[in-house]
Amino acid sequence: MRIAGGIIAIIAGLLAVGAAIFTLGIGGLGSALEAEGSDTILYLGYGGIFFSFATVVFASIALGLRDRRWPGFALVACAVLGAVLGGTFVAIFMVLTFIGGLLAVIGTVPPRNQGSERTLPRHEEFGAGDYEGGTEGSGGDEKVCPQCAETVKSAAQICRFCGYSFAGGGSLDGPSQSRMRNALLAGGVAVAALAVGGAVVAASNGFDPAQADENLMVGDPANEAIGSALEVSASELYQAYSENEQAAQMRYGNRPLIVSGRIESIELDAVDEPMVILSAGDTFETVTLHFGSTHSSETAALKKAQLFTARCSSIEEIMGFPQLSGCAPFAAGAKSQGTNDEASLRDTDLVDGGDYIDPSEDDVDGQHFTDKGLELIGEWEAAMQGCDYAAELTPQIEAACDKLPWLTREMEKEGICVVPVPDSDASMIDFCM
Repeated sequence: MRIAGGIIAIIAGLLAVGAAIFTLGIGGLGSALEAEGSDTILYLGYGGIFFSFATVVFASIALGLRDRRWPGFALVACAVLGAVLGGTFVAIFMVLTFIGGLLAVIGTVPPRNQGSERTLPRHEEFGAGDYEGGTEGSGGDEKVCPQCAETVKSAAQICRFCGYSFAGGGSLDGPSQSRMRNALLAGGVAVAALAVGGAVVAASNGFDPAQADENLMVGDPANEAIGSALEVSASELYQAYSENEQAAQMRYGNRPLIVSGRIESIELDAVDEPMVILSAGDTFETVTLHFGSTHSSETAALKKAQLFTARCSSIEEIMGFPQLSGCAPFAAGAKSQGTNDEASLRDTDLVDGGDYIDPSEDDVDGQHFTDKGLELIGEWEAAMQGCDYAAELTPQIEAACDKLPWLTREMEKEGICVVPVPDSDASMIDFCM
């Protein structure tokens, strides 16, 4: 069994090396495509390489040492840790490694107690004759154990070398019980290795039992208050990470974020999960939001150039571009006007209670009609804050529009919304063409 276990473990280890290399390839491709979770896949690939090579080494040692159990225990530990820390593909072959390790442990022949061996002649050198299950030596006061061939006193009822019972004709602690003990020890090693692997995974993911329930809610705006998240625009995020990644990560990386911006494109990542890319300024300045498959239907309804807001649980920078994970759609507004320099907006008049809409047709480049607090600047003038605020205002604008039953769907399609002005009896028309 020991030899069979060693051979099985060597074959499994070599196959696991190939699986680990394949895992590294997937992780590398995901990193190149800036896919969510690609770093984790790379770590699993490295873990698979380590434990696969360790499996081959310990299996070779197990084949060479017929009376040592520790290589088998090491194979069991490698199998469990490799399955936990090596990824799915490696785990398939680590099952074979586990079986090989068990066979190596159970099939190991324990060394004899050299300190208690007698140097008396073997039973072949004595005269023949059975004595209570043993072969009587020529001296008359000694006999040979039929199980281990060691010489013991004639009056002995149990062999002191192997535990054979002369009276019962069997062993009290023979190879079968020794193998059972080996199997139990191997099981204990497997449980301990599984506990260590679980602890390593939990520590690498920053698991905190006290926060477990809260973490289940991350990324779902329906289950968590907006006030616990930080609102920020895509352009602000990109600018912050461009200037100082460390400072930006300290500011934005330890809290949920509500991110708003104009949709540059809607795509699928390496595992076919949706991601929304927001424009953050120039053509190649973008922020990517990663969504799980549970939000596929919502992201499928989005359109390019639409104002979009999402709530995300974490952020990191990959190859110079902010990447947000654990995202859930928060709000989708009308199409954006573009950048401040390209914006073609209309002047508006304040109307009493929203009874009529009468915008002028004059184009005003770079203007926006409200500031971040939806407050007026001047008696009849709109705030000159720029189009970038349009995305951040989307949730408030939509909420205000929902309270105005007279607003027709045709107006919504055109991006026209009448927004109540705080501390005023008037309303203000906002255009997002």
